[in-house]
Amino acid sequence: MKVVLINTREATDRLEKVKVEMDKTFLEYELVYALPTVELETERGGWTKGADSLRRTTIEIVKKALEENETLWIWEDDCVIDKNLFEMFTRDFPLLKSYHFIHLAHHPTGNFSHRNTGCFRKTLSGVYNCQSYIISPIIMKEYIKMLERPVPIDQSTKDLHKKYQNSYIVEPSPVSHNTGEFSTIRQKIVDY
Repeated sequence: MKVVLINTREATDRLEKVKVEMDKTFLEYELVYALPTVELETERGGWTKGADSLRRTTIEIVKKALEENETLWIWEDDCVIDKNLFEMFTRDFPLLKSYHFIHLAHHPTGNFSHRNTGCFRKTLSGVYNCQSYIISPIIMKEYIKMLERPVPIDQSTKDLHKKYQNSYIVEPSPVSHNTGEFSTIRQKIVDY
């Protein structure tokens, strides 16, 4: 499995914080710097220069993983990791035989299956949050196509969740982020 951590070159403070968090996982990861932002015709809702930069960066990362036929695990640089819950996730991970996406962080909205597989619950309507998620090679080609649209990556994953109903969340979430921190994607302080 290829593990990638995305950071913006300017966010050196975030990088130092997330390195401490990533040490809790014992994962070896590749640091990838986000592509530079470009001016957009229109910014609306969650669609910002930062969201576009993340989308374009994700396309490049997923294309490379697809070429190598590797499962991909993407981390954003604002993760906070609960070590005990992360250990539960690693213990239960072999229970999933097939999946498209696994989200280690999520907002608790939407429709889910009534039965868990270990710490995994299938999302039926999709979830927003690509802070830490795993992508199977079987969905990568279609994910790349979805990412070509000018929408936040969360919308692309959610649309694929709904279409195939073969994606999971981890309950409880082993990954979160501190409220009240500056979002490099939204360019403002966020409280979620």
